[in-house]
Amino acid sequence: MDTRQYRRRIVIIVLLVVVIASILLMLSYNLFSDRNLRENTTLRETSEVKQMSDSEAFLNERTYHIIYESSDERSVVIKENCERMLKILKLPYTVADISAMKAVSRGDYMILTVYNWTDHITSIESIFEAVSHGASLLLAVMPGQDSVFRNKAPTIGIYNVSHYPRIADEIHVLDDVIVGLNKGDSLSAEPVRSEIYDIHLDDRAKVYLTDEKGISEYFTITYGKGIVGVYNGSRLVDRSSDGLIVSMLGTLNDGLVYPLINAGVMFLDDWPAPFTFTDKDIYEQYGMNYDNFLKYVWWPDMLSLILRYDLTFSATLVLSYNDIQSPPFEIMDSISNSAMYVHYQQVIEHGGEICLHGYNHQPLWFGDYVTEDMISAYTPWPSKKNAVDALDYTIDEFHKAFQNYALHCYVPPSNVIDETGIEVLKETVGRPVILSSIYYGYPPEQPEFEYEVKDDVIYFPRLTSGSRFNDEIKYYISTGMTTYGVFSHFIHPDDVVDDERSFGMTWEEMRHEYEDMFLYIEERYPFLEYDTISNCANKLIDWYGMDYSISYESDAIRVRTANAPETYSLMVRTDSKIAEGEGYTFIQLGTRSYVVTATQPEIAIMLESGE
Repeated sequence: MDTRQYRRRIVIIVLLVVVIASILLMLSYNLFSDRNLRENTTLRETSEVKQMSDSEAFLNERTYHIIYESSDERSVVIKENCERMLKILKLPYTVADISAMKAVSRGDYMILTVYNWTDHITSIESIFEAVSHGASLLLAVMPGQDSVFRNKAPTIGIYNVSHYPRIADEIHVLDDVIVGLNKGDSLSAEPVRSEIYDIHLDDRAKVYLTDEKGISEYFTITYGKGIVGVYNGSRLVDRSSDGLIVSMLGTLNDGLVYPLINAGVMFLDDWPAPFTFTDKDIYEQYGMNYDNFLKYVWWPDMLSLILRYDLTFSATLVLSYNDIQSPPFEIMDSISNSAMYVHYQQVIEHGGEICLHGYNHQPLWFGDYVTEDMISAYTPWPSKKNAVDALDYTIDEFHKAFQNYALHCYVPPSNVIDETGIEVLKETVGRPVILSSIYYGYPPEQPEFEYEVKDDVIYFPRLTSGSRFNDEIKYYISTGMTTYGVFSHFIHPDDVVDDERSFGMTWEEMRHEYEDMFLYIEERYPFLEYDTISNCANKLIDWYGMDYSISYESDAIRVRTANAPETYSLMVRTDSKIAEGEGYTFIQLGTRSYVVTATQPEIAIMLESGE
C-alpha cells in the first residue's frame, strides 16, 4: 500500500468515526431532550376541597360521645387526641364535660377519659345504664385509685386491681386489634412503654393486648346488651397512639368502617445532591470517596429495591450546601452540566419524582431559633424576600435542565419551617403546594402536621425515617397504616456516615434492614400502593374531600359516599367474615381486618355470620 492510499484510508476511517460519533451524539441529545421535556403529575384543584360541616354531612346511624373532666389536664389531653381521631375518620361526635353530659341512646358509643369517678357517681351510673341497654363504652383511662371504680371493676371483669401502677416495657398481641400486628407479635420500644395497673380478669374478658408479664393492656367485655372496652395504660396522651385509639374503637359492637388514603411514599433526602467529601470508613471499604460511593454503590442498590418491591422514590433537590441567605445566589455548575444530572434523569426514568429541598440546607425559618441544636446549626433567613429569591433561583436553575417539569413538593431541611416559610412556598412553588414535613414533631422549630388540605397547602407528613428496622418503626408503621393506610418513609443517604443514625451498621447491613422492612410491609400490608408524592397527594385530596355514611346490618355493611373518586379504599374492622359482592373487592389482613377497594359510590359489603 503506497503512502497516498494509506492516507486516504486514514481519512475515511476518521470520517466514519466522526459520523458515528455525531449520530450517537444526536441520539443522546434526542434521548435526553425527551426526558427533559417530561412533565410531572398535575395536582388537583384544592380551593374547593373541604370537609363537610355537620349540616352538610350524611346522617350516620351512630354517634360518638367523648366525656371528659375539664379540671383534669390528663383527661383534657386524651379527650383532644380522641377528638382528633374522630374528626380524621369523619365520624359524628359530641364532646361534653361529665358534669354536663346529656342522655345517650342505646345505639351510641361513648369514650370516657375521666379519672375521678367518685365526684360523678350519678353520671357514671347513667353511662353504664346506657351500656346495659346496648350502648358501647371505651374506658380510655384506668382510674385504678378511684374507690368508685374499684367497686365497679368486678362488673366489667376485673376482680383485682393493684393500688399503684408500674411501668410496662412491651406489648404482646393476643388478637387482631392494631392493623398489621399479628397474634403472637411483641414489641419493645419507647412508644409502647406505659404505666399499667396489675389487674386480673375473669373468663368473660376478651384480651387483645398484654404486657410482658401477661397483664391485660386492652380487653373488651359484654355488659348487659352492650360492650365495654377497657384500656389499662397511659399512652393515649401521646399522638404516637393515634392508631391504638382507632384500633380500640374497632373492637366495639359492630366494628368500624372508614376510608383510607392508601399511599406509600419513599423520600430520598438530599439526593441527588453535590456531595464532595471523603469518609474514612467508606474509603477503606470501597476505595472511593463518599460522592462516588453514592453513585456507584448506594444508588444501584436503591434501584434494585425499586425493582424488587415495586417502589417509587421521591427525591429531594438541593443546589448547594453553602450558607448564603442574601443575593446573589449562585452555583458552581448548572444542573445539566453537573455530575448528578444523570441521577436526576434516573429518578424520573424509574417513575420517581423530584421534590424541592431548598437552594441550600437553611430551613425556611424567620424568627430566632429556640433549641440549642438549631441555634448551632442554622441561621434564620433575614427576610421573606431573600428566601423567595433563593427558591425562585433554585426553581429557575432546575427548569433550565427540565423545562416542563413542575416541582410540587417541598421537604423542609431538618423538618424546620414556620408560617412565613409556608407563605414563601406558595409564592415560589405555587398553589397548591405539597408540604412533607413530619407527623411526630418537636415544636416549635419542628412542628407536627396532620394529613389535610388547608389554605392551598396539601400536608402529607412523613411518619418514619432511617435504615434501622426495629420495633419502634414497626409500631409507627402500624399507626400510619391503621389510621390512614399510609406508609411515608424518609431515607437518608448519609446515614452510613453518621455515627448515631447508622447504629454502627455498615451499608451492607443497612441494605438488609431496608429489605426486611419492605418485605414486612409487603406481607403485612399487601394493599399498599407505592407512588410519587404528587400522585399520593392527589389521593389525599380525594380522601379529605370525601364524605360517607355507614349502616350496619346483620348480613351487610352499607356504605354511601359523596365526592368519592372512581376507586377508593376502606378499612373494615369486623368480627364477621366479608363475602364477595358487587362493586368491591377485598383483602383480608388479619382475623378481623379487611381493606375493601370500592368502585361504586354506594356498596353493600356482604357478611357471612362470624363464628
